[in-house]
Amino acid sequence: MKMKNEIEMEAQILVNNEVKINVGQFAGKTALVRKVMADGRSLEVEIANTSGKIAFVDVTFVSEIQ
Repeated sequence: MKMKNEIEMEAQILVNNEVKINVGQFAGKTALVRKVMADGRSLEVEIANTSGKIAFVDVTFVSEIQ
């Protein structure tokens, strides 16, 4: 299991990058990470191709697009 600091650092690295959502309503969708929320692990993301729809996703439910 990852330590809290590792998860928070991973979340910060993803800001302004595209990610793929792996779980939930938007599973399989691409999203742009806009910011990290105060808890350090929740991401505010803008879902691609949805006219600016915003979602909040835990950092463990996304993967970085290479």
